[in-house]
Amino acid sequence: MKVLIYIGYQKKELVYDDFINNNHIGGTEVTALKLAESLCKYGVEVYFGGQIESGSHNNVEWLNLADCSTKYFDLAISASYVHFVDTIDCKYRWFWWHNTDFHPWKDGITAYDSSILNDIKIDRHITLTNWHRDFIKEEYNIQSPVDVIGNAIDRKTFNGKLNKVRDSFIYSSAADRGLYRLLQMWPEVLLEMPNATLNVFCPGYSSPEVKNWPEGVTYHGTVSQEVLHAWQMKSEYWLHPTDYVETYCITALEMQYAKVIPITTRLAALDEIVHNRGYLLNQGETNQSFINIIKEIKNSNGLKDVFRNKGHQWAKQQDWNVRVIEWVQLINKTIK
Repeated sequence: MKVLIYIGYQKKELVYDDFINNNHIGGTEVTALKLAESLCKYGVEVYFGGQIESGSHNNVEWLNLADCSTKYFDLAISASYVHFVDTIDCKYRWFWWHNTDFHPWKDGITAYDSSILNDIKIDRHITLTNWHRDFIKEEYNIQSPVDVIGNAIDRKTFNGKLNKVRDSFIYSSAADRGLYRLLQMWPEVLLEMPNATLNVFCPGYSSPEVKNWPEGVTYHGTVSQEVLHAWQMKSEYWLHPTDYVETYCITALEMQYAKVIPITTRLAALDEIVHNRGYLLNQGETNQSFINIIKEIKNSNGLKDVFRNKGHQWAKQQDWNVRVIEWVQLINKTIK
């Protein structure tokens, strides 16, 4: 069986090193490549396509945009881009949602409206959480089957030892997903924890507009997954006062696996991904509400251990070795 995992257009043509070094890519691209590499282990002939450099890596054939249109596939799975309905020759097409909207572009222009989502050429929709499924079904009146297959982590990239630094915080998302509010409340954090530190990591496509970083805050920019996960293994808290509508939040999963305690907003899929394994505050809560959580937990090792262990036990089950089986089962059930 020939399966194409398709990531569409990018800001530049991506090469293999971009994925190794975490350059110019986001969670969608990382997840798509992980799926492609994982499916190979189950006898699937896998292709990874989009605005990338053609080649062969880890038993996956990489195809640039032009090469994608020259082959026939049994199944094409497109992450976010709908133009694959007209550009990819295949028997089955699955649309893989990563956001609450879709990418309507083709050849540099807006070419589609939401009616394309119910086109007969799209056989199935894949979403990331129950919240995500319910949202897109209602928002776009999806008529074809909609399945939920969550995100996952590669536990091999967490290769350090847990070595928690007391009063340490970490931020590892796009800058506009909560960093500025976190920096706003940082002086209040220091009043509670005078020795607190905050290590900030942002993807290359979302560099923070900060001229002078506050006391105790270090900006690291973009780093590899291994380096990021080593910092997570050392950190105590993920203070994430966001108003961004997450459809999954791979960062929340990574934090729980690394035994970092989430303190974030009860919004969209975060309610599902964090659940009772961390602190969830309702939208509209004041900065002081977040600070009150820090007051509650900072000197309670027992409470810290409860959240760390619950989060880690759940997160270690969200591994690519487990997740790929869900994909294989769905493919075998539906592709004839």
